[in-house]
Amino acid sequence: ASEWASEGDTLLVTSPLGHRLSMSWDSIRSIDFSAGKITYLSDLEPLKAAWDALIELPAAASAIQEHGRPKVDRSHLGGPLELAFPGDSSGSTIAQVRSFAKGVALRSRTELVYRVPQEARRFRAWAGIDPAFAKQGHVRLILQVDETVTVDETIDGSHAPVKIDVPVDGVRRLRIQVDYGDYLDSGDLLNLCDAKFIK
Repeated sequence: ASEWASEGDTLLVTSPLGHRLSMSWDSIRSIDFSAGKITYLSDLEPLKAAWDALIELPAAASAIQEHGRPKVDRSHLGGPLELAFPGDSSGSTIAQVRSFAKGVALRSRTELVYRVPQEARRFRAWAGIDPAFAKQGHVRLILQVDETVTVDETIDGSHAPVKIDVPVDGVRRLRIQVDYGDYLDSGDLLNLCDAKFIK
């Protein structure tokens, strides 16, 4: 749409070619203003993707190597990417598990490097331990833009997911590293959810 306006119960839309459409607000489920403004990390091919097992693996152990590599838009167990958020403001202590359609699942120790899309201004994501491994997951997450470290967080499965919001104006590379935490690699399954560059 090049233009839109609201008249009572009706939405009026003009396309870039000048076509006019009208529809009732009741018939609209959602409106997405993100077209051309968001690039999801999981839609990009990394410049570098490396996973190093805690114990050196033989070259022939290709199945184990594949098991450790980052997973795109799914968890390491093959299901949806999920994070557990604390209970609501009413005082509930029951964690609310939320699923995400986009993101990357990472094991420790993983390193990913991406070229930052042109005109991107920010990188945003939610980072947390996969709820299935919350009791033992403990990692160190480092984000580096070009030569500057902008995030260096310990992420623990017993705490709420961490919101990431990093400026990337004029940046060429984003480096993501998930390193071992307090329990070596036991349960170190980090979900980087809704990870995206925003213009």
